Amino acid sequence: MNEQGFMIIPDKYIRLIRTKDGNVRGKAKYLYGLCDLDGNIIQPVEFDNIYKRTGLYQVERDGKIGYLNLDGEWIWEIQE
Repeated sequence: MNEQGFMIIPDKYIRLIRTKDGNVRGKAKYLYGLCDLDGNIIQPVEFDNIYKRTGLYQVERDGKIGYLNLDGEWIWEIQE
């Protein structure tokens, strides 16, 4: 955020969506990632989609699913 309280969107993001837990889901072209409100990267922009579930995030990449806790730590990694 800048001094006036506005969120500054880095050039690589075309859309930012605030989640109910206070994190931000960022979209860059066709991929998503997670950051906090201070702009710190929780998970880089590398997922086809991110869904907020009760107490966790479901992430998808290349048709495969993984789960992250609300801090962005892996609970179940995407199996390659």
